[in-house]
Amino acid sequence: MSSDSHSVGAFLGAASHDTVGDKVASYHGISLLYNYYFSGFSEPSFVIGADVYAGASSKDGRYFDDNRAGASLKVAYQW
Repeated sequence: MSSDSHSVGAFLGAASHDTVGDKVASYHGISLLYNYYFSGFSEPSFVIGADVYAGASSKDGRYFDDNRAGASLKVAYQW
């Protein structure tokens, strides 16, 4: 779903990663995204966005959690 200034999306796949030394765990799950384009997404514009994600890892070990959830913010400029 999108309009000229707003976009909403969903992503299935690698939602997060965690690194301890040379060991890496990938968390596969879902991420829900929102972006706001100040001048519309077809024009050069500043963009703010956010996403929330949740995922599970199949990596066993004492360094990594089985599940992970979180959020992130984005500030960008689009040419």
